[in-house]
Parts: sequence; structure tokens; C-alpha cells
Amino acid sequence: MARSVDDLALALELINGAHGIDTIPTVPLGDFNRVDIAGLRIAVVNDDGLMTPSRAVERGVAEAAEILRAAGAEIVRLNVLPGAEILELVLGCFTADRGRGMRDLLRGEKVDPRVSVNMNIARMPRGLRIAVAALLGLLGQRHSAATMGAFASGSASDYWRLSERVMDFQVRFRNELDRAPGGPIDLVLMPTCAVPAVRHRATINMPFAGTYALLSPLLGYPAGVVPVTRVRGEEEAGRRKSFDVVERTAFETDRGSAGLPIGIQLVGRPWRDDVVLAAMRAIEQAARRRADFPIAPKL
Repeated sequence: MARSVDDLALALELINGAHGIDTIPTVPLGDFNRVDIAGLRIAVVNDDGLMTPSRAVERGVAEAAEILRAAGAEIVRLNVLPGAEILELVLGCFTADRGRGMRDLLRGEKVDPRVSVNMNIARMPRGLRIAVAALLGLLGQRHSAATMGAFASGSASDYWRLSERVMDFQVRFRNELDRAPGGPIDLVLMPTCAVPAVRHRATINMPFAGTYALLSPLLGYPAGVVPVTRVRGEEEAGRRKSFDVVERTAFETDRGSAGLPIGIQLVGRPWRDDVVLAAMRAIEQAARRRADFPIAPKL
């Protein structure tokens, strides 16, 4: 979205109501230039439990953590991110109406195959979808089975129960940050995606490369992505071959990925976009001094 964190900060100021019809922001955002990195406690998450990140992604997270540690931040570990639960909650909300609203919007339009596949799954009778998920599991397609089982039933009562589960998750996550040993957590550092850029048309076989990008919208917390490194030649290998279509696609994604950019994600507290931006800029400034730094951070 921008070529530097400073540009992102300017864009955020503009869209937050500093200029335009609504000249008073709902919540004035702090100045990220005044944030002291040395006063932050940052939790690192390496794996969401659904898909282990590629070696380059793991290194990118580790290097970003070391940059922030060198800037004075305290780096701690967070319990494994519950990827399966996050996927179930988000996908359940997306398909609460079994895709009817999306079908209405796209009627008469040319639909991307990745979208049409999900729309067709969403409109399946619940019993059939459960049966297909069970069959996929027996065939060794655990990722596809988990995704299939996360689609909503379409009933109003299930939607309200899902809404309650979302609120429960938000409370549990906030409590984990608030009550962390040693003091509250200010930021969560984690992968942006489990793999480097997926090959053209391959995302139909790997719609969710982990749930890392789903955490922020599920919580309603600000998050930012900043590039930190590029894939090295020796990092193209390391993932085991698998009969699972998703794992096989991840394996093929790693092959030939040398030179592709790797970004990391920072998730902050509500309305603390300034803290997210400050940490992003600290990483950007340190990483830019290295030859393998790519460009273009985003929020």
C-alpha cells in the first residue's frame, strides 16, 4: 500500500478523518514518532497450528524479533495461536447466509474459480458437507476437510451461537494479553502468511495458508505488515512431501521461491495504530541496511 512506513502513517492520518467531510476522528490516533520501542512487551507467535511456516518465514519472524529486542523491547512467547478455531469462526461468519448475499452480488458476472468453489461449498446441504469433509479426512486431505467443516449451516440459531463464540474468543485473547506473565503484551509479532508468494492459480488448492491474516479482523485490532527479508536459496527445501493437496501446494510454493520477499505481521491493541507503526518503522529502518530487504509495507 506504500513504499515506506512514514507514507503509511500519512495515509492513515488522512483516512482517519483528519481531512475531509468528517474532520474529527472518532478516536484520535497517537503520534507513532513518540512511541518508545524500549517500553514495549512483544509476544512472538511462530506457528498457528494449521500450517507450519516456511523456513524463510520463520527466519523473517526471528530477525524481526531480534531487531525489536536490539531496540530495547522485551520479547516473550505467546501460546500457540489456535488456527483451527480462528478459521472456523471467520469462515463461519463469511458463510453465515450460505453465500446467498455473494451470489446475489455476482449474478450475471464472471466469477473467479476460487470464489465459485467456496460459493458452491457454502450452498451444500449441511449433511452432505459433513459427509464430504469426513471422506476428505479419510483420504488424507486434512486441510481441505477442516475447511469444509468450517462452513456455516445457514441457520439463524447457529449464527447467534457463532457470534457468541466470536465474542468469547475476543475476551479470551484480550485476557491472555492482559494477564501474560511479567506484564501485559503490547504487540504480537507473527508471520503474515505461512509461505512466500503462491504460484499463479495455485491458491485454489491452498485458500488458507494458515490463519495468520485472519486474527486481526476477527479481533478488530490494528495490524501492519512490513517486509524484512527475501527467501534464500537453501530455504527452498525443508518442507516434507505430502499426499495432502494443501501441503503439496506449500511444498511446490517453496521450490523456486529464492528471492521472493518475506514480510512479518504486527498486531496491536485497539486504537494503538501508533504502536504498530512505530514497531514497523524500527524493523524497516534496521532491515533496509541489509542487501536482501524488499520494499512496500502495508496496513
